[in-house]
Amino acid sequence: MADPNLPAILEACAQPGCPLCRLAQSATARFLDNLFYEMVNDAGMRGQLRDSLGFCKTHTRLLLDTSLRDPLGLTIVYHDVLNAILLNLPRLDKAERATGVLDRLLRRPPEEAAEQAKSALQALTPRTPCPACDYRDQYTLSMLESLILHLETPDLSQALEASHGLCLPHLRLALEKPISASRCAKLILIHQDKFLKLRDELAEFIRKSDYRFLEEGFGAERNAYQRAMEMLAGSE
Repeated sequence: MADPNLPAILEACAQPGCPLCRLAQSATARFLDNLFYEMVNDAGMRGQLRDSLGFCKTHTRLLLDTSLRDPLGLTIVYHDVLNAILLNLPRLDKAERATGVLDRLLRRPPEEAAEQAKSALQALTPRTPCPACDYRDQYTLSMLESLILHLETPDLSQALEASHGLCLPHLRLALEKPISASRCAKLILIHQDKFLKLRDELAEFIRKSDYRFLEEGFGAERNAYQRAMEMLAGSE
């Protein structure tokens, strides 16, 4: 049976950047779009969002900065999350403050204050990962396993060689998996060549930045530093 992941991997290899980062970004965007279209009132998903205290910083920014934003859906989710936090925080109401109870509480023994802080910390700490991160990681693992499995087939081998290659986080993830000696060697050789080429482009940018060579102008090395940063760190 043909691997359903393979066409998407081959297509991603033809685009700039790490193919796995690109695939994960697209899949996560589809997940979030589907979540607010179909799943915002799903009891299981709402429970997961309560446990994760909403979305992580990265996916919160994605939702706020892109067309994936759904004001009503986000309002429902975060109303639910804040209710959950308030239910679990130690209760100190306004009446207690007015009668001076808060002052007495603040003078409690250190062990009692520590216990209250611990209880508050539990209420303010996610119990599960961000649902979008969880989906992204599972999806990426599936794609990575397919890439490793088909690495020595001509189509994928050539596509990966012609691509920008995997970012370091995904390359490390691949090498942490059970992998044959030949596939391991192929991954290392492909990326060794890419590291060398990128290093040479960075050196060329540095050379052309010297006032003596400014008239030469910049070529492909113009954005080499950006590609180096994304290769070393990956892209969200």
